[in-house]
Amino acid sequence: MIVFPAVDIKDGRCVRLTQGDFDKETVYSKDPVKQAMYFKNQGAKYLHLVDLDGAKEGVLKNIEIIVEIKRKSGLYVQCGGGIRDFETAKELLDAGIDCIIIGSAFFNRRKEVERMLKEFSREKVALSLDFKKDKIKISGWQESVEMGIDHSVKEAERIGIEKIIFTDITRDGTLEGPNLDAAKRLREIFKGLLIASGGIKSVEDVMKLKQIGIDGVIIGKALYNNDIILSDLLKKI
Repeated sequence: MIVFPAVDIKDGRCVRLTQGDFDKETVYSKDPVKQAMYFKNQGAKYLHLVDLDGAKEGVLKNIEIIVEIKRKSGLYVQCGGGIRDFETAKELLDAGIDCIIIGSAFFNRRKEVERMLKEFSREKVALSLDFKKDKIKISGWQESVEMGIDHSVKEAERIGIEKIIFTDITRDGTLEGPNLDAAKRLREIFKGLLIASGGIKSVEDVMKLKQIGIDGVIIGKALYNNDIILSDLLKKI
């Protein structure tokens, strides 16, 4: 199983939100690059970066920090937040980012996503499905879309997406445990690489997701609060 420590960037700082609420932020570091290097020193091979400003505003805002993290850490970096067009995706990939994460563009700018899948190798493009109850949320979780989760997965597979990251927004940043029912359902209907996010609080949570067949996990607050020690987790999986 792949473990992605999460580095969420807002106003140039490393923060965590609770349930995607921009008014409920905790600042964990004023230096996201330093935080990324800390995870590397703990044994991380992968990083999950999100430009929260970009997700909210629709335009990548922290690209310099993101590229610096990749350059200094040398880790596999997947990045999302404000990637709404082909040119932005290309800029990140040309700068060395290993995988770009799209969400809003899949629902609002499908031709841009199809162009990405055509021009880039499919392993470099991931779809983020973020949901609150039965509604998928986009634009920094500020808007809802009409397309349901099952239909979205089928559409994603139809156009060639092979990697999905899913987040239960009601669990995100709460340390209440992941949504195992959603994980099981998505594992049943999606054949590609499936990465879980939201609510993970313990090594046991990670192992439960692994047993379901989830391929990767994104962990944020549990690492920052030392509820999970990254080096210990990596030895167990």
